[in-house]
Amino acid sequence: MGHMRKDFEEGAFDSAIFPGDLSYADGFGPRWDSYGRLAEPLFSQLPTAYTVGNHEMSSGMEQAVHFRWRYPALFLREDSGSTSDLYYSFEAGMAHVVTLCSYCPCGNGSAQYRWLERDLARMNRTRTPWLIFNWHTPWYTSNAHHTMSEGEEMRGDMEAMLHAAGADIVFNGHVHAYERMHPVYKNHTDPCEGTVYIVVGDGGNREGYANPWVTPETPKPPLYDQPEWSAFREFAFGYGQLRIHNASAAEWQWHKNDNGTKSVSDSVLLYPRGRRPGCQSGALSGIVV
Repeated sequence: MGHMRKDFEEGAFDSAIFPGDLSYADGFGPRWDSYGRLAEPLFSQLPTAYTVGNHEMSSGMEQAVHFRWRYPALFLREDSGSTSDLYYSFEAGMAHVVTLCSYCPCGNGSAQYRWLERDLARMNRTRTPWLIFNWHTPWYTSNAHHTMSEGEEMRGDMEAMLHAAGADIVFNGHVHAYERMHPVYKNHTDPCEGTVYIVVGDGGNREGYANPWVTPETPKPPLYDQPEWSAFREFAFGYGQLRIHNASAAEWQWHKNDNGTKSVSDSVLLYPRGRRPGCQSGALSGIVV
């Protein structure tokens, strides 16, 4: 939080996305207060979009009651035509940002699904050429502690809709580690038409890292090693910064908190679908590190 606050005050970024698991109160109300006091020096200055994780929903019978009253979406929900604080959208510079709920019904015909259809239909891709999503439980991860099975139902319900809409980047939490994926769709690397998924559940908490990764020594069927779509993974606490340069390119950096010192451990140039180098001519290139 100290590193983020310093970067924000120096103009390194303008807002934050927080894809769930805030206080880890787990039904113990006073912990929401102590977390608020801890986070106030940062989040009282920094415009932030929040969504719920399992620790705001199922853990300790929270059921998002504290979350809704303490971190309401307010005008973000209303302006995007949503009836829920748990899923909404907004525009930030050249990006249309969609926040979804991993723990709400998401099948065809559900309130969240119908709202997302309307929201994507209204999006102006000329004004906001980047389409960015965030929710809590990853659809793609090679972690053996929190596996892909946890997000499988939501992925089955919504992945085709996100793909048809041209989703460029997805941010997730939940896994206490960092992992960036190559562009992927339906469990296969697709450099030209796939979506880049980035898991940044490594903000830090009492539970420590989500050990281990899937390796030949620690298989988790159906994964038996680091899959081809997993580009970079590391157990470390930190946070990431996305800087959108223009309609054709953005820069992502993951800042690792290494014994109190901030260092860039992963850096990559990202390109929106349809504008990735080499893809217009049919060649496969993907992202550039």
